Amino acid sequence: MSVGAWFSEGLLAIFFLLVGLEIRREMTVGELSDTRAAILPVLAAVGGVLVPAAIYLSLNSGPAAQGWSVPTATDIAFTLGILALLGPRVSPSLRVFVAALAVTDDVLSVLTLAIFYPRNFSPIWLLASGLAVAVLFAFNRWRVYSTWAYLVVTVALWLSLHAAGVHGALAGIVLAAFLPTLPVPAVAPLLAQAATALSALETAENDARRSGSEAVRIAEEPLWDWASRNQSAASEWLLSPADRIERAVSPWSTYFILPLFAFSATGVSLHLDLSAPGAGRILVGVILGLVIGKPLGISLASLFAVRSGLARRPVDVTIWSFFGAACLCGVGDTVALLLADQAFPEGDYAALAKIGVLMGSALAAILGAAIVMTNPHHAALGRWRTEARRRHRRRWIRRDAMVATGTPGRRTQGRE
Repeated sequence: MSVGAWFSEGLLAIFFLLVGLEIRREMTVGELSDTRAAILPVLAAVGGVLVPAAIYLSLNSGPAAQGWSVPTATDIAFTLGILALLGPRVSPSLRVFVAALAVTDDVLSVLTLAIFYPRNFSPIWLLASGLAVAVLFAFNRWRVYSTWAYLVVTVALWLSLHAAGVHGALAGIVLAAFLPTLPVPAVAPLLAQAATALSALETAENDARRSGSEAVRIAEEPLWDWASRNQSAASEWLLSPADRIERAVSPWSTYFILPLFAFSATGVSLHLDLSAPGAGRILVGVILGLVIGKPLGISLASLFAVRSGLARRPVDVTIWSFFGAACLCGVGDTVALLLADQAFPEGDYAALAKIGVLMGSALAAILGAAIVMTNPHHAALGRWRTEARRRHRRRWIRRDAMVATGTPGRRTQGRE
């Protein structure tokens, strides 16, 4: 495998592991624990895949049609980053909706890679993949809490998927589905371990105080190191394996894996033949799919889900801001670039698709941010808040002036 292939198929498996863990957390204790609330981003993500693909296929046929999946992907990091920059213009419920939609979109992208772009497909190795999945399921049912056991089986799953011709990043999603999300059931020994360490520290501090020594020097004694290690071990085991892995991997994914993959996958050859048959249609199809197809598909699917009663819309979200967030979902950088490489492994079509992704993502980001920033409801609310602050400030200024000059207020004048 080349370095770029290791980045896309190896490092992205870790990223998709975090994606799967986020989905499980939202479905168990988060905003998606309500069934009707969870259905809306799922249906919206499906609509955000079907409509861009239809727009692309309406413009392209033959070998160029293989790139139908390129404009269907949403980049969760860039989209949530833009929403964070917009600040209070985006309500918390809308931000959670977009995050759930982007996570679902990533899962659909992984399934697209596994189903539509297999390489040298070998069904025999799928049996080994199924055996690895069965072992992960057994670990989950038997309440195995050692993370190393899950990681070893996941490595075997990744190797078997790669040998079968399926994209290995799918192993990250599978691991997230079977990692235990609850801490170890026997917490009494852990609590006793922590209590013993605290008691030993308290006894040593009291002894030092009675002997006239400075209690602060306890931190320099071996007892302090022993107690801190016991406390750390107890607190670590009180977390579930899913929480431990997410805490350990999340910084690496955010600051190393995604930037490194984006750096390797964004490379575009500038020696392009735009006069080649179908070149213009590929470029236009990707741009229109991201800028128009994504928000249109998300909006239509969400409207259908809410009107039919299958789902409920996010609280405190106007139609204008919702459509702006749907436009931001057209930002498809890392995963869309990966799909371009998989759809067009040879020739200049991949470079054309990547240029379309970069141009379409930039246009979608500008359009979505402009719509959210010009939300009439938010502007009216901002003016009301500004006027309320001014009235409040004037009221306090008058009160301070009355106190300074000894002038009685209205209520004081009435009583006098």
